[in-house]
Amino acid sequence: MMIPKLLPGDCLVYRPSSLLGRIIAIKSWLPYSHVEIVIGHELNIGARPEGVNIYPLRLADLACVMRPDPSMLNMEDGLKWFTTHAKGQRYDVFGLLRFFTIGKQSTDKMFCSEMATRFYRNAGFPRLFHTTDADLVPPGWFVTLADDFTEVYRA
Repeated sequence: MMIPKLLPGDCLVYRPSSLLGRIIAIKSWLPYSHVEIVIGHELNIGARPEGVNIYPLRLADLACVMRPDPSMLNMEDGLKWFTTHAKGQRYDVFGLLRFFTIGKQSTDKMFCSEMATRFYRNAGFPRLFHTTDADLVPPGWFVTLADDFTEVYRA
């Protein structure tokens, strides 16, 4: 299946490509380890080891694309949140333990699914994953539990 035209707001879900990714996938019982959000012009927002920022589109290891309901999506509000609250934060390696229910929430670092959950909650999906703290959301939930998202591609 060919990857469809990606739209701003699409959630890119990736397979593991590193030891850390494999650990995330095994611990969450799902074959996914990373998420990023398309913002357009072949750019994504994401939390990578380099930090939370805008990055070039990456298709290597892409497992699926989840598309949020366009009637609910407000990219402007989501990007405003990203710019004022997330962009420039460090990657929260130890925060990954949080979605295993270990540790405490960090206010100056984020990991990928935490950033994506907070982005979408600010972009028109306030009930995404119900009341679960964003620090407890693994990447695979964007495939298995994201109400109002539709799978448009699977590798």
